[in-house]
Amino acid sequence: MSEAPSWDDLRVFLVLRREATFAAAARALGVDATTVSRRLTRLEERLGAQLFQRTPDALVPTREAESIVDSVETMERQATGVASLIAGKNALVEGTVRLAVTPHFARSFLFPRLAPLCAKYPLLQIEIVPSQRRADLTRDEADIALRFQLPGGGASKGQCSGDERQQYCGAIAGITGRADAKADERRKQADSE
Repeated sequence: MSEAPSWDDLRVFLVLRREATFAAAARALGVDATTVSRRLTRLEERLGAQLFQRTPDALVPTREAESIVDSVETMERQATGVASLIAGKNALVEGTVRLAVTPHFARSFLFPRLAPLCAKYPLLQIEIVPSQRRADLTRDEADIALRFQLPGGGASKGQCSGDERQQYCGAIAGITGRADAKADERRKQADSE
């Protein structure tokens, strides 16, 4: 092996293995098929091994290719993780989040934990909506609703956390979920008129 392979070439290798043809890999990568072919050739030369058998229908990974897949996929996950870390550090956390909870949960659990969060993100405003009734996320009564029951139907998505004795279930509707629900509501109103 003369020179260490570049990440770009290893990424091409993974896409080729997943797509099985130069044309499909080129589409996935947004480059020409000849570029994909050149990068594979360069990678094979640097590794001193043939990674694919070229057949008329597809590229077939060799034993050498299969032997490096796990390592290269680990590199891919690491590269993605690095990008996420940097993006997360550069992201500005700001805006208002309305959180619907029971008054008891707000007093006993949330309030003691909000001060560090607000200190870390001073541009983030958390609006607590204390109520025993269920907040309607599709009508923008809250952005997040935490309840001690399973969420009902609608556009919200439910997720439970905790052990079996004490499960906190939260119904969370993202912007698109709320927008979809509002559009459905408008369609129903228009159909009934």
